[in-house]
Order: sequence, then C-alpha cells, then structure tokens
Amino acid sequence: MIDDLEIVRETLRALAIDRVIPRDILETRLEGTTRLEDLAIDSIGKLAVLNELEARSGVLLDERRLADCATLGDLAACIGRSRG
Repeated sequence: MIDDLEIVRETLRALAIDRVIPRDILETRLEGTTRLEDLAIDSIGKLAVLNELEARSGVLLDERRLADCATLGDLAACIGRSRG
C-alpha cells in the first residue's frame, strides 16, 4: 500500500507536469521535511493540490487543518488523521 507521503509526492509531481504548480518542483527532492512555502505554490495551486490530494487519498481534507501544515510530512500526517 502506498503511504501518505508518497501520495503527496505523486500529487505534486503530477500537478507540476500539468503546469498547475511550478515545474521547478520536478527538480526538487520532495522529503517529509520539505517546507511547503519553499515550493512557491500560489493560492490557486494550493486549491488544486487540496482537490487532487482528496481524489488520490480518498479522504476529505479540512482546509483549516491544512493551513497549519508547514512541511510535506505535516501534510501527509493530515491525510492520515483524516482517515481516522
């Protein structure tokens, strides 16, 4: 089974390939400690990431909780918590 951090990585890569978020992400090492602010994703891109993460993970994500996520690891943990 794919882990939540890998879902985050795959989502970011897919959206970068589709040019929804900066393509620089494709050249970035995406680790649990990677800071979201360092990825330079604008507000429209963040909504696209949220929607795609929900689709890929099968859970509804609380936007307020996501606002507290500083790193990709935090984002993955948020997915895990939403699963219950």
